[in-house]
Amino acid sequence: MGSEEAETRAKYERVCRELNLDQLTMDTAWKDYKSINEDYVLEGSCIEWLGCALYVAGQSTFQETVEGGHSSGNKVSLTQILRATKLSLIEFFRKIKKWAEMAKLSSDFVEKVETLERKFEVASIIFDKYRKEFCDIFQCPEDKQTPGGVRQCGRKGNKLRPYSTLDLFKYGWVLYVHIKSQFPLISDDLVNSHHLLLCCIDMLFGASLVRRRKDLLNPSSFLIPEGFNFDSTECIQLDEIPCILSELCNKYRGIEKDCCVIRDYHWRPAIKKLFEHTVCVQCLHLCPSV
Repeated sequence: MGSEEAETRAKYERVCRELNLDQLTMDTAWKDYKSINEDYVLEGSCIEWLGCALYVAGQSTFQETVEGGHSSGNKVSLTQILRATKLSLIEFFRKIKKWAEMAKLSSDFVEKVETLERKFEVASIIFDKYRKEFCDIFQCPEDKQTPGGVRQCGRKGNKLRPYSTLDLFKYGWVLYVHIKSQFPLISDDLVNSHHLLLCCIDMLFGASLVRRRKDLLNPSSFLIPEGFNFDSTECIQLDEIPCILSELCNKYRGIEKDCCVIRDYHWRPAIKKLFEHTVCVQCLHLCPSV
């Protein structure tokens, strides 16, 4: 083994340790990399190409389960591989397509990668929409904002800082991504992905009104109910929370009928499950009691 290969191997082993990979995946990826490297000129970082090899090997290995059966894949996510190899997602797609061609991988694998790329493209577009639409309705989040829930010390004792628009922005996106992941048929569908996003924004808006968090809302928002009393201490009943899907669809080119179907048969059932497991309770507690 030459010095250059030894250096590459050492870097590769560090990546594998970081990923806590099993020996089978580790050996398979290295063997595939050496084979491809002998027949083709691999331009760029060797570790990035090894990241592709690891992804392919991870998809094709089989692990023995506790019950004595077998499951496909080594459960190492693509995100973990990209982070460990410092490979961008865009560059990954460019390289993995070349890798699939050089390694003569199956059409099923190529189709899987193409589906993954479509989902990424849709997610990128949806996130851009989310940022714009969020700032139309809520105060634009700033990275310098102090995270909510942080305890402050004072003469009156400890108390929780109210959640900021940055907290709400992050919470909304994580919630949206989590729920969208439960519906594979929506993931690469731009129109329905946007409809699901509008359902999320509708819920965030309603939660802000329930907690009477005027400070979270854009004062020039077209959606704030006329005459709404933010200073009242009366509880708002769930059936009194305004639904803004119609207004959102009109402004952001959604199809209201389809959006309502997504809300009733996808969004609400998924949210109900989260509430049942007390995962989503924070949504109605944007301003913790102090």
